[in-house]
Amino acid sequence: MVCSSLLMTALAQAMVNRDFNKLDSISQPAEVEALVASLDKRFAKFRVNTALTFEDDYCLKLPKAASAIVKTDLDNNGSTDMLVFGMLERKPVIIAIIDAGNNTHALKNITRSFSRRCSTAEVIREDQKTLVEYFYFKQPVWTYDSAHAVGATRLIHKIESSKLIYKFDDFVEYNKSPQNHQIEKIKYKQGGFSIEIFSNETARYKTTGYDPLRGRGMFNAWFNSTLKESEWSELTGLLNYLDFTNLADKYYISGSHYATGILEIIYDDGKVKTINDDGLMGTFGLNRVYQMMNALKNNQAWNLEPTKALVPLPRTR
Repeated sequence: MVCSSLLMTALAQAMVNRDFNKLDSISQPAEVEALVASLDKRFAKFRVNTALTFEDDYCLKLPKAASAIVKTDLDNNGSTDMLVFGMLERKPVIIAIIDAGNNTHALKNITRSFSRRCSTAEVIREDQKTLVEYFYFKQPVWTYDSAHAVGATRLIHKIESSKLIYKFDDFVEYNKSPQNHQIEKIKYKQGGFSIEIFSNETARYKTTGYDPLRGRGMFNAWFNSTLKESEWSELTGLLNYLDFTNLADKYYISGSHYATGILEIIYDDGKVKTINDDGLMGTFGLNRVYQMMNALKNNQAWNLEPTKALVPLPRTR
């Protein structure tokens, strides 16, 4: 009887621990800030922007959020998540705190570098799903102003927006009708490395300089590995969800200090889609693809590919 009682108590406690979500019990800015700092040390100085203010006046043209802390189910799994408007190093930042189960949480930064001067967001419902509509100004442009002197120009800030859904462990553009192309090969190149993955889950990783995996210079060295089927499925599923065939061939952010990525996808019996992204911020979904491709450098068991022996040419007299 005692053993049975102890077992019931343990089961009850396990059920409480499984269902407990800290986000249900906190609502004060200081509590949220403490949780954010514990999730990511890069956000140790994050502060909730309770006043929902911006330093630049043109930012006031954006739709104003109803509250600096919004509790809702962002990942559509029935548990409470949190959308928070804050400041980090004097710059406005919008983050999401996702309940990952077992009283663990994931922090996702929604704000992108091209809109860091100001952006806002609101939670909406569409097709029985919870989405985040993200409002921002992209590249400001100078335009002729006929109301002033001849030749006068003024800076125009055009409001743009993206409807985002939490899928594939991050926020990506919402797609009502995902495509289903047969992807045969994915190749990604950024800086001094490139990775190519084939439909049989085999992968090759090439470094053209210092190799952080081995801590030494490995010029033009190739490594081989085999992905899990789930890893290939998640990557191809994401690309199809993004409707990659209709994405732009080139993306560009003004500036000279941004990295460039080249994504090549071979699909449907040899068709090729190449995306050149200067700044790695073409879309939210592409940004997630780049994260996943970069992560492969460190989460796979890479084996150095043997160097092919050189066959000497016949001597001539």
